Formats: sequence, C-alpha cells, structure tokens
Amino acid sequence: MKKFLEKIGAVIAGAIIACILFLFLLDVVFMPFIVDVPNVKIPILNGLPMAKASEKLSQLGLKTVVGDSSFDESIPVGAVISSRPNTGKRVKKGRAVTLSLSKGQRFYMVPEVRGVSLRDARLKLETKNLNLGEIRYISSEIIPQTVVLDQFPAPGSKLIKYGEVNLHVSSGSEQNLKSIPNLIYTSIKDVKDSLSKYEMTLGEISETIDDNQPMGIILLQNPSPGVMAARLTPIDLTINVISESQPGRDDESR
Repeated sequence: MKKFLEKIGAVIAGAIIACILFLFLLDVVFMPFIVDVPNVKIPILNGLPMAKASEKLSQLGLKTVVGDSSFDESIPVGAVISSRPNTGKRVKKGRAVTLSLSKGQRFYMVPEVRGVSLRDARLKLETKNLNLGEIRYISSEIIPQTVVLDQFPAPGSKLIKYGEVNLHVSSGSEQNLKSIPNLIYTSIKDVKDSLSKYEMTLGEISETIDDNQPMGIILLQNPSPGVMAARLTPIDLTINVISESQPGRDDESR
C-alpha cells in the first residue's frame, strides 16, 4: 500500500510539473504566434519618479511592477534606477515591466574618534567611508600631542559617502608648536627636505589632474600653511599628475 501511494504521489507531482512547463511554453513561445499583439519598445525610464515611469508604461499598454530598491549616489529617492526588460527592448502590449527604485544616497554614521591619535582617527573614518577634513591644532598642557580633542560633526551624526569630519587635535604644550610650511606649488621631490627643516612629517599623498599646472607639483595640503601645529605633524598632500590625453604622455612612458 505504501509503495502504491508513493507511485501515485510521483505521478501527481510529475503531472503538476508538466502542466507548469506547458503553461510556460504556451505563454512565452506559442501565444505570441497565436495572438497578434502589437510590439512596443520599453522607453527610457531611468531617473524618472515611479509615478511618471508608470504613466509612460501605461500609455504604451504595459503594466508596472515595483521590484527591489537600492542605494544610488545620483538618482533621487523613489526614482527609477533600472527596468526589466531593459530600455529599448521590444515586448508585447500587456507585458509587465519591473522597476528597480532608488533609496537615494547611503548615509554613514560618524564614529567616535575623540581621545585617539590623529592616525587612528583617520583609519576609523576611512573604514566608515568618511574622510578627514580640516584639522585645527590646540595647545594643551594635559592631553598629549596628536590626540583628538573634539570632532565636528559629533559621533552618531550621518554623512554622505566620503563626507568630511573636522578635528581639533592637541598640539601638546604651547612651546612645542611649529608653523606649518607652505608646500603648495613646490615639487614633490623637494618636500622631504622642507618637512625635515620644519620638523614635520609626510602624511597621505593623493593625486589630481590639472593640465594647466606642471606635473609633480603640490596643489593642496592639509593642514594649511601657517597653521600652528605640533612637531612631527603629518601633512597630507595632493600632487598634480599628467592626464592620459595630455601631449607627451606616450613619449614619457616609452
């Protein structure tokens, strides 16, 4: 009896699968040939508010289905990121088009960096996709050099990706303060000598492209020139690199 019931169950399951497969083939393969339904092209929907996109689809005789949502840096909340089928594809009227919508920009929570060293504060911010902003050095007879005294915005605040957090950092005793040298428009090759002379250290180096400026010169620095800071303060630099399209690139690479 048990084996008989198992066979009956297998037969029923097979019949159900066969029916599903038949209906799928009927809808996708055979119906377009049996029923003469006009083709329409999926319009450009990216960036449109969901209501506007749905209206455009309705005018073409298409249905709207709201799909998943995801964060997007450039498309506003509730607007269309993509459609399925894709833009430009021809489909039969009555077809459902699935829209993926934007949640807008992702926000990142500012971590607590007060009481840690400037180096550790930078690392903590980078792990949260945030950048170190302006640094202001304040003398303190109690707090050691390079320890973060305060931060702006406060911990728990939310910023967009790569948003900046400004810091107040201890420079130690006032007698230890040094003036940050002006390194802008100097060559990166000469930086080490200047830093050694002014008792500062080299921080992070980033690159930018400005075809109107010579290659290899410093265009930005942080902290700014003239700021009073502790000895051995790291100075972050942005140097100019040559663009791919600038004449002479190929010659220099040979």
